[in-house]
Amino acid sequence: MKFSTTQKCYTFSSCLDDDSVGADWEGIDASAVVFYEKEQCQGSKLISRTFPKGQVMFSFDKGAKSFMVWSDGIAMALSHTTAYLFCFFTPFVAHDVTAWSGTVTFYNNRWHDISGGSYEYHIDDSQQCINLSCYNDRATSAKWSDIVKWGAFDGKSRIAFYTGKDCTGTVKDWDIKHPNGFPGNFFLDGIDNEISSFMISQLARRRRCLAHGTSSCL
Repeated sequence: MKFSTTQKCYTFSSCLDDDSVGADWEGIDASAVVFYEKEQCQGSKLISRTFPKGQVMFSFDKGAKSFMVWSDGIAMALSHTTAYLFCFFTPFVAHDVTAWSGTVTFYNNRWHDISGGSYEYHIDDSQQCINLSCYNDRATSAKWSDIVKWGAFDGKSRIAFYTGKDCTGTVKDWDIKHPNGFPGNFFLDGIDNEISSFMISQLARRRRCLAHGTSSCL
């Protein structure tokens, strides 16, 4: 998308949609480039001051709808003869991609006590909703390993647990890097024995497609 004026709101049309995850730009000489959650430069905003080239990952749930290049308060023509902003829809532009395969393990007991029973789900993709099938409404604690750690949430990915199937209902989420430890007692979070689905949130807080869990449990 080509543009040439600061202090003017540009609303995305076909370039960005609800599946966008970020943008990069070149040829900008100004004080900031600002992305907005809503059209007409309304709603939450994400500000970057990296010039003349830069790149951001959107933290909005449904991408960005508009943007504006800020100067020092007055509209001005950009000093470069050509200024471009590009949208992208996958993590490949922003980060080296490495295939990953991890596990999420649910426990019937608190503090990951295996004596009450457990079940392990294997997962290798983000933005996929996993229904717990026969382990529905049984989990009291959970752990995970080898899950992708980078994402659009301050550079990190998150894991979200839902009380409804297909990733609906009440949701609680954790940083994959678990700085405060794995959830050891879902009772403290108000979702003990109520979890029906989960998802690795890497690019947004919404699912891309559904994937149902195994039909038999140990």
